[in-house]
Amino acid sequence: MHLERTCNKLDKVCGIVRSTLGWLSRLDQSPVVYIAEDRTRVATECRSLLEFGLHSWGAKTDVWVGKRHALSTPGTLLVMNAHFGNRGTPEKSWRYWCLSLDVSRSSPLPGIAAAPMLSAVSLSDPTSVGRRYEGVAREYARRSPVRRERIKGAVLLLFAELLEDLLQARGGGATRHSVPIETALELMQRHYRDPGLSLGALARHAHLSEPHFGRLFRTEVGMAPMKYLRDMRLARARELLRRTRLTIAEIAHEVGYRDPAYFSRGFKAQVGQAPRCFRRAETVSCRPTPD
Repeated sequence: MHLERTCNKLDKVCGIVRSTLGWLSRLDQSPVVYIAEDRTRVATECRSLLEFGLHSWGAKTDVWVGKRHALSTPGTLLVMNAHFGNRGTPEKSWRYWCLSLDVSRSSPLPGIAAAPMLSAVSLSDPTSVGRRYEGVAREYARRSPVRRERIKGAVLLLFAELLEDLLQARGGGATRHSVPIETALELMQRHYRDPGLSLGALARHAHLSEPHFGRLFRTEVGMAPMKYLRDMRLARARELLRRTRLTIAEIAHEVGYRDPAYFSRGFKAQVGQAPRCFRRAETVSCRPTPD
């Protein structure tokens, strides 16, 4: 019965994402009115908005739309309207990407304003989806003569990523990963800042030997576990370089590196720029556009 409910929920959210993707592709201009990764309690006043949230990190969180409730954990996609207001109240600290679309003139969902709407499903690869949210935020803040087109392109990529993730999950049941791998992925999401998070620690948490865990992870995820963890850490480092004034050493510590020099070498090898050069380039190109 639980599996049946999960599949029904996936089908529903998959349908919403597919309809929204088609609607967005037909519009001349993307109706994005808000895109950010919030880190405090969130609340949206009553407005004609369709919102897609990604719980990217942190504590369990109660989300409400009217009297509808969902419990969110890291890796959860939340789809809701704001016609009746909505709010998220984390138990402790969290990070939550929110994309708000104006549906006052047209909507991908008939009757969206009739009743509170809230659905929550687990994503197979929230890290990849999070990068797409980052891409939308970057284009939304960019100064460019083709800013409108760049935002639309980034939004379409985000919804294509969401749809692909949901279709994979639906095709394989509740998730495309086995329980040990899901357990390891969840541990990475929660503790990627810990420099002691090793292959042995991940394998022990998954209750497998290191060789067995490594083979299973590569089979299901498509890369070695420590490479996946490195990519997760560097994605977070890119975000911190763009959005904060932390020093390179502070960012290295924040994403799980004891040695800032080792972090800088790894960042340059992966991204193609040293962290300072990356920050300088992104700061120039990503200043907010005045209203």
